[in-house]
Amino acid sequence: MVPTKAAQKLDFTVIVRPSPYICAEWEFGGLPSWLLKDVNIKLLLYYEPYLEKLGAYYNALLPKLKLFLLVFYEYVF
Repeated sequence: MVPTKAAQKLDFTVIVRPSPYICAEWEFGGLPSWLLKDVNIKLLLYYEPYLEKLGAYYNALLPKLKLFLLVFYEYVF
């Protein structure tokens, strides 16, 4: 069973933290270790090679998450 379907069946709300730096206590903060293959990499800064990989990550992930988005409030301006 797909995890999201299992959560729906159990009436669970799932919290997804889709940031590339999701867990400071994890090794390398949850970032993939293959980023270190680039000896010049500058993480969490404005560095084009890092931002390109970050963009590819979000472009692949966010359309999948959009299907399960649940909005609890509206912005009030």
